[in-house]
Amino acid sequence: MDKTLTAISTYLATQGYTNICVDYIPDTPDEIIGLFCWDHKAPEMGDGTGMRYIQVRVRRYDPTAALSVCKAITALLDSGQTERVLPITYTGKAIGRTRRLPIVMDRNGTTTTYYSEIALWGAN
Repeated sequence: MDKTLTAISTYLATQGYTNICVDYIPDTPDEIIGLFCWDHKAPEMGDGTGMRYIQVRVRRYDPTAALSVCKAITALLDSGQTERVLPITYTGKAIGRTRRLPIVMDRNGTTTTYYSEIALWGAN
């Protein structure tokens, strides 16, 4: 399990989010948050830092709630123009930047899933 995703999951839990899964989304419960690391790159200069692309997925019964929660989590993980260090328990300091705002990933008869993507820079 990626320790970066575990740190993000812990941070989101301190912000009141529940049913957070790392690297998978089970069929139940229907209302869940999933965190995935879909790529990890280390720069050629070998300074001990790297970049991870994090995908956040939010599944809810109410499509509006799914979008709202996905937007809120994306905002929490974006360091903004000041490049604020994210308050996550991590190997070193981490800075996040939104790569993709929330968009619909899946709709079925009962739930809607939105996802967003964040680039996270920090220690490997």
